Amino acid sequence: MACLVPLVVLLSLGGSTEAGTGPSGRAAPVHATFTDMSLAAVLHTLGTKADVFVVLDGQYCDKKVSYTFQGETFDTALGMITEQNGLFVKELDPRILRIAPDTPERRAYYEAWVERRPTGIAVTNRGALGRSFHEASLSQVLTTIGDLAGVKVLFDADFRDKLVSFKCERSTFEEALRVVCLTNGLFVKALDPRTIVVVFETPLTLRKYDAWSPGAPLMAVRNRAPLHLSFTDAALSQVLDAVGNAAGVTIAYDANFRDERATIRFDGDAFEAALDQLTLTHRLLYKQVDAHTVIIAPDFMRSKYVAAAGSP
Repeated sequence: MACLVPLVVLLSLGGSTEAGTGPSGRAAPVHATFTDMSLAAVLHTLGTKADVFVVLDGQYCDKKVSYTFQGETFDTALGMITEQNGLFVKELDPRILRIAPDTPERRAYYEAWVERRPTGIAVTNRGALGRSFHEASLSQVLTTIGDLAGVKVLFDADFRDKLVSFKCERSTFEEALRVVCLTNGLFVKALDPRTIVVVFETPLTLRKYDAWSPGAPLMAVRNRAPLHLSFTDAALSQVLDAVGNAAGVTIAYDANFRDERATIRFDGDAFEAALDQLTLTHRLLYKQVDAHTVIIAPDFMRSKYVAAAGSP
């Protein structure tokens, strides 16, 4: 049995578009036959008919099944499927259902689960997004809706991209962001009113971002003019050096630093905010080591640098 999570998730916001005068949504009768079909495909098909997002837990294991439904409601059909296949349903929202293996560990996880909604985001466009995406990368969807709303979207270093199809013509940024996060196991942390970081939700990342706070102003900064810089597929060290030069700060590197590629823009960010954004998205930390020097080190060396007073 292979453990699978579908690469393409179909999301459509703003209500069902199907015509009809009979019962709709979860109350509508299900008339369908599935023969030797992926259980994940059966669940997603039933969800689409009921105008419900069915999302599979990361520990879900797929298999082949056969079912015939002759007028049962969506909830009755779903109850039958989950009971017979060792699964349970966590309702994240009346239209968003997470399907997970019925184990004590997953039960405990979802019993403690609390939706995390970002606060303090300064959205400049609160109108309908007017966009639709077909088999686009999840990062592209999030970046695009962020651009439409005037919000910079960054991604945690452990973010894993995948393909999604997403319709959000009539949805606001906040509505679209919430559904994308709930249906893909993500949460959002606001770094400042104009910048958010998107993170895969695990106990480790929840603890990391719960403990995170913006870096304190550094005495090393000699030029506090807002940064206006843009980089596309540049060496990370080049980005850091440019940010340091603009602020009059020397950037040094721990011997364990490893360079990689970076794409990012700064539109009026302070030096410390730029460092926060770069270090969170590349598993790094920063530390002022003398009057005009900041050192960049891998995050796994945090214990060494936190031991010194005044660590960020």
